[in-house]
Amino acid sequence: MVAVTRSPVAIWVFDFDGTLSEIVADREAAVLHPDCRELLVELTADDTNTVAIISSRSLEDLRRRVPLPRIILGGSSGLEWRMPDGTVLSPPAAMGERLEQSRNRLARALKPLQRVPGLEIEDKKWSLAIHFRHVDPSAHEEIFAILERVATTPGIKMHRGPRVVEVQALLGMDKSTGLQRLIRATRGTSAGARIVYAGDDENDATAIRWTLSQGGMGFIVGDSIQVSGATRVPDPPSLAAAIRSVLLEKASVR
Repeated sequence: MVAVTRSPVAIWVFDFDGTLSEIVADREAAVLHPDCRELLVELTADDTNTVAIISSRSLEDLRRRVPLPRIILGGSSGLEWRMPDGTVLSPPAAMGERLEQSRNRLARALKPLQRVPGLEIEDKKWSLAIHFRHVDPSAHEEIFAILERVATTPGIKMHRGPRVVEVQALLGMDKSTGLQRLIRATRGTSAGARIVYAGDDENDATAIRWTLSQGGMGFIVGDSIQVSGATRVPDPPSLAAAIRSVLLEKASVR
């Protein structure tokens, strides 16, 4: 007798900061919003769902902030994925050499930012996050002028978010690419499943657009980005409520 495995009805993919967690002054203090935590528990309780969280944070950082079972975690914008059984999908080894060369160019290009009071540069290995939430607004013009020059550096890609600019060290390594790596990695269980993606910044926008192109659903949290066809909600608890509405619709058609 051949066992039949049901394909998941949906693949739910969420950004972390600003989507499942409120944006906070101290990024180290970011935690799952209680409503979103409950939502993740509900989603993973249904074995027809595949649930993943993708972040520009490192995989280890993300793992500490999402201590829940049955969730796939994606660090470095999905370059690294950790499956619920502990298996880690790492980027190809050849990317390491390219990364080192790019990081050296990036360090030189960003050096002028070190003199800006209050500005923080967070090293995420595959990207750098430029946090200016503690910078005097009078210095913003100087910051963006420098970043515009950085954007012309070969092999560099930048994404804006709420009070932060993320600089990708390698082209083509955004969350759209990371999401597609996840779909390929879960092909055996995700064939035919509908993708639902939620995020809040320009990096997420790349994944939302790809999701919509595949017939999926996209949610934008906050007002930092515009993506035609996506549903906008104001904050993480509103996202949890909106996803629950989708779950009710899903239950009604079973």
